[in-house]
Amino acid sequence: DTAMIEQELDQLKDTVQQALSMMPQNATVGLITFGQMAYVHELAFTDIAKSFAFRGTKEPTVQHVTYQLGMGGRNDPRA
Repeated sequence: DTAMIEQELDQLKDTVQQALSMMPQNATVGLITFGQMAYVHELAFTDIAKSFAFRGTKEPTVQHVTYQLGMGGRNDPRA
């Protein structure tokens, strides 16, 4: 949130870092931001930033989002 004061942003940053440090090494973590567009940012890649954008004027299906994020393919262990 761009309207937050710096102290609140610092506290949020610390909280997120603590939560991430408690997760398993192989956990997939993403950040969702939204406004006119909704963005899903993958946080697993340090060399190549990976983000997905969805229009705020459309309501995508679960299947579309799953496909776009690469979560429903043959290599998906949850399938």
